[in-house]
Amino acid sequence: MRARFHCTWTVLAVCGVLAVGLSGCSSEEEAQRVLLIPRVNSLDMDFMLTDEVGVMVNLLEEAGVETVVALPDGQALQGETMTLEADLALADVVVADYDGFLLPCMGAGGERNDDTVEIVRQAVAAGLPVAAQFGSVGMLAEAGALDGREYAADGAFGSRAVEEGTYAGTGVVADGNVITSGTCPRAARYYDRPDGTADLTQAFIDALS
Repeated sequence: MRARFHCTWTVLAVCGVLAVGLSGCSSEEEAQRVLLIPRVNSLDMDFMLTDEVGVMVNLLEEAGVETVVALPDGQALQGETMTLEADLALADVVVADYDGFLLPCMGAGGERNDDTVEIVRQAVAAGLPVAAQFGSVGMLAEAGALDGREYAADGAFGSRAVEEGTYAGTGVVADGNVITSGTCPRAARYYDRPDGTADLTQAFIDALS
């Protein structure tokens, strides 16, 4: 299974970056597989597909990690010029099939998904790496993944109490196998602070090792 981007414009330079076909490692060992769970109600779909999800997938590919995309109904995410295909629906996810779980922000609002929360809960209980950025950090909190850990979030979320958790700012924070970032590309653009996408993804890749 693999993450698939395609363009709706005939010519778009960024397609060269996001034409992702993950074939796994060149070694005889089976490639690690991670589940990418994007949120679907993005306020800036094209921008987040290119500058957040695209960056994550490219870094994972460079590390020899296979990316599988799960969306609530198994349908593609459609921006004005970019589309992200789904490999499966969230309801069909088997946590044991993956080595880690990555939740981009997607510049979404207060969207919550029960399937995602349950996936995160099972993944953390199994000791698997889980990473989330900005708007998706709240779903880690809902799953109890931030209890007893330091975590990053945007300022508004960070000011809210998380039982047993410690807010550690808007940068990238790795506490055990739970990695968080308080600044997605959209937040970086609006709040003039460093985008955490690349650092979050690298910390996630390190946790897979």
